[in-house]
Amino acid sequence: MTNVFVDCLRIDGSIRCPGGDGGFSEVIVFGRHIKLRKDHPAIELMGRLDELEATAEWGGIQETNNYEFRVIAAMTAALNTYLATGDDSWLKPIKELISKTCDLDSKELGVVHTG
Repeated sequence: MTNVFVDCLRIDGSIRCPGGDGGFSEVIVFGRHIKLRKDHPAIELMGRLDELEATAEWGGIQETNNYEFRVIAAMTAALNTYLATGDDSWLKPIKELISKTCDLDSKELGVVHTG
């Protein structure tokens, strides 16, 4: 990844953005406030989940009132909340939905913890 945002640049291995943030974001990951580079995979994942949730809510719920879009919005919100809090209870509805939809036993689904 060379440019995280249009106005941020990688210069000598550092991300530099207007406004003096130095290319870092403070986020909550698994219940801890941490400072991550804007090109860190956790920032990318959380941003993409936010975009998917917003798209599902706008396109699916507002425009078509489609059940699948409501499910996608709920799952992405639950997953992002899990990533922020580290509370495994947010994974329960996701596991149940995947188990139901894919006809799997939720015990087959695991969680990957990093850090």
